[in-house]
Amino acid sequence: MSKKKIWYVYYGTRGTAGAYIHSLQEKCLKNNLDSTAFVSSKYRFKTKKMRKIFFPITERTEKRNFLIKAVRYFELACGYGCLFWGAVICRPVINLSLTDDLGLTYYFFRLLKLFKLKVYITCHDVVSHHKGITKRRLKMYEDAEKLIVHSSYAFSALAEIVGAENKKKIFKFPFPSASFREILSPQRMEQAEKRLANLVGKEKDYFLFIGIVRRSKGIDTLAQAWAKCSARDTGKLVVAGKWSGAAVDLKAAVKALPNCILIDRYLEDEEYTYLIKNARFVLLPYRDYSHSAVLFSCAWSQGAVIISDIEMFKELLPGYGLTFPGGESDLLAELIDKTQGFSDEEIEKYRQILFDSVKNLDIELEKGVKKLYEEFK
Repeated sequence: MSKKKIWYVYYGTRGTAGAYIHSLQEKCLKNNLDSTAFVSSKYRFKTKKMRKIFFPITERTEKRNFLIKAVRYFELACGYGCLFWGAVICRPVINLSLTDDLGLTYYFFRLLKLFKLKVYITCHDVVSHHKGITKRRLKMYEDAEKLIVHSSYAFSALAEIVGAENKKKIFKFPFPSASFREILSPQRMEQAEKRLANLVGKEKDYFLFIGIVRRSKGIDTLAQAWAKCSARDTGKLVVAGKWSGAAVDLKAAVKALPNCILIDRYLEDEEYTYLIKNARFVLLPYRDYSHSAVLFSCAWSQGAVIISDIEMFKELLPGYGLTFPGGESDLLAELIDKTQGFSDEEIEKYRQILFDSVKNLDIELEKGVKKLYEEFK
């Protein structure tokens, strides 16, 4: 009897974001599973059995105006359409990474179920950033065969949403992550350093907030903390990443902060890595998250972090010495001032704590993947 095919569907895998599916696919293949992943056309990792089908046109640009968004919508529809007909013929188990509340994603899911295909959903965010739980998302949770999460907090939050009758189908294993080393170009790394070194200053001279800027990531708490801490006079705050629509009204206030540098755009992979590696500390004042790729990026890019006390962070870094209560700008300001005086050796200590915590999850992840698909071997 041939092994059951597993198809991962995850379009948000451009550049460093592909570390998630790279790690996951490697664990599947290591467990001798017949797994194929369908990813972005700009997926850069050298992973086996990857199919680059999403956004062949618009992944070539960082711009997101109305026309480009419309083309992306069409590209996503084409990608889902090809996958649907392929799935009807090949009859795999589909593991769908749920990162949006688009009608396209919902109707793709419904078509798969209409044709009696097994669909697992990987819940990258149990609750979407802006809308809470939509009816469509809840319906997908209820009708999927399994729901995959990557933290105990996400497990509990999802169990509360789907109810006792669906709790048994929730499955947890660690967040897959991997080093970016193989996709970084030495030439582009050198170019990134030339672009950024004069802007952000010397190594360990700045605090960093990086990634898509959202209210849920505590950008308002950070702004209040920086305005009142002493480090604002002797150090720098760098806020690097594209701003989400819901947070744009805070941009002017953040830009006006003393010694604050805004890099308001999507970052190249080498820029992203350079900024993390050379920051004094990366600041993660998140309010309520179930997963965070940024935390894992910091681990693999030799960064050290200051974190809020949300459950996800506490689970990964129990008893971590640089933690503050979420939303408490006074206490964040105290930590920033405290770490402004740290030596390189003290910074390295916290960098190593984070790296070891993430690295130790690798064995647990491999076992988790094996258990999730043990019936298919």
